[in-house]
Amino acid sequence: MNAKTATLLLLHLSLMTTNPLHAQPQIASDVDNGRTIELQVGQAFQLMLGSNPTTGYRWVYEGKSSIVAQEGKQVYSADNPDKGLMGGGGVERWTFRALKPGTETLRLEYRRPWEQAVEPANRVEFPVIVK
Repeated sequence: MNAKTATLLLLHLSLMTTNPLHAQPQIASDVDNGRTIELQVGQAFQLMLGSNPTTGYRWVYEGKSSIVAQEGKQVYSADNPDKGLMGGGGVERWTFRALKPGTETLRLEYRRPWEQAVEPANRVEFPVIVK
């Protein structure tokens, strides 16, 4: 490898590690409820929230943030899929990306979507600071 190629490779690797688009997303779970999430514009973060959709409950996000956006749909993963346990719990993974600087609180509720006049079974809030 010549010097020019080596220099370009090092520059590329440096940009990948400092660019928030290439950084590993931060991860928080429902046990981190209330934890402040600090991000750079373009950086992703994930919420891993305990869930059991066989009960009718699921996490609901109203999507009212101006500084972060949900990426794709949430994904459910069973805790023990190889055991074939019906009704077993798992985790919903929600991915968000920081859009612009600002401060907001991200709120999700664990509830049955058709039960509008009922308090949610759980609620999480994450203050988000985007720099």
